[in-house]
Amino acid sequence: MHRAVTLPGRLALLGVATLLGAGLAAAEDRPESRPLDAGTGEGASAVSSERPFFHGRRPRSEGAVQAAVEDEALARWNVGGSSDPDCASNRRGFHVAPRVKVDIDVREGRLPAKSAKQGELSELAVLAQTRNRGYWPLRLCYQEGLRAAPKLAGKTAVHMTIGRSGHVAHARLLTTELRDHEVATCVASRLGALSFAPAPRRRVEVDVTVDLNPGDAVLPDTCTAEDPESVPDAVPSALQDALEARLPALESCYAAGLERDPALWGRIAFELDVAPDGRVRKVGQHDSRFPDTGVVACGARALEGLGLPSPAEGGTRLVWGVRFGQAPSDRVAAERTNPPGTPAAKSLVAEPTRPRLRLAP
Repeated sequence: MHRAVTLPGRLALLGVATLLGAGLAAAEDRPESRPLDAGTGEGASAVSSERPFFHGRRPRSEGAVQAAVEDEALARWNVGGSSDPDCASNRRGFHVAPRVKVDIDVREGRLPAKSAKQGELSELAVLAQTRNRGYWPLRLCYQEGLRAAPKLAGKTAVHMTIGRSGHVAHARLLTTELRDHEVATCVASRLGALSFAPAPRRRVEVDVTVDLNPGDAVLPDTCTAEDPESVPDAVPSALQDALEARLPALESCYAAGLERDPALWGRIAFELDVAPDGRVRKVGQHDSRFPDTGVVACGARALEGLGLPSPAEGGTRLVWGVRFGQAPSDRVAAERTNPPGTPAAKSLVAEPTRPRLRLAP
């Protein structure tokens, strides 16, 4: 849940449709907001305050898919954007989420390349269903290893047997390039839980190749505190109010950044080293990589020395996320990274299906 202070302009994140087993989930990140000023103009800046948290206690949704969707949105904001063509989000093919590429090779059991009649399973259908139904299970396997090893990448080959019921009767790991064998084992297990429709008339043997590669944004940190029992779960509201009192100063920092680059947007996760008496001793950046270092430095100066209600005996570290501006829509972002007229390469990337059910954030 966010508490937001905004100038005119809507600040929202559209969730990604997801499919895991038979369950559908979608997320939309909508910060609660109240007006800071009455400014005018379509290009007016916006500053949105997230709920601060103690280091190692970042709140996440309980559902694995929902949490991953929210992490992806956060990762996109952590990269941000500007008019600089070398900015990561402007590069051709920019892809926030980890890449899950899937291909198949039918080894035994004849299947038509495409279905010639209704009720007939085809190679194309096996490929499509493996990509769509396997996307989130495979991605979640990968993300567990990716957090521990950000450069983890490689192909994994799995042999699966699709029985006459349509369920995978057996899945066996063949080879893997991944250094984390647990991820490869997880991939084989998740493929073994798939089912296909319509069911084949006879058993089908299929080799599946899953190519896993990191996305272009680092996954948000989910580490826990070194001593979780010593860190409170939630930041007191009085402490949050004291931080939000500095939002006008941060708005000024961002306004100066907009003068340098009107296309500037993104998120700064301020990491605050708080003394036992509540004074902010030092300010750094946690997870985020805001495109304008001047805005980061200005924001740090606005927070250093700030007196906060004493958060914990012995001092503590806080993380406070602040979002500046508006992220471009998915359509605009796609046109920036892959301009119209760019030849479309054949894609094997498994993607979540379109949303059928929207859940409240």
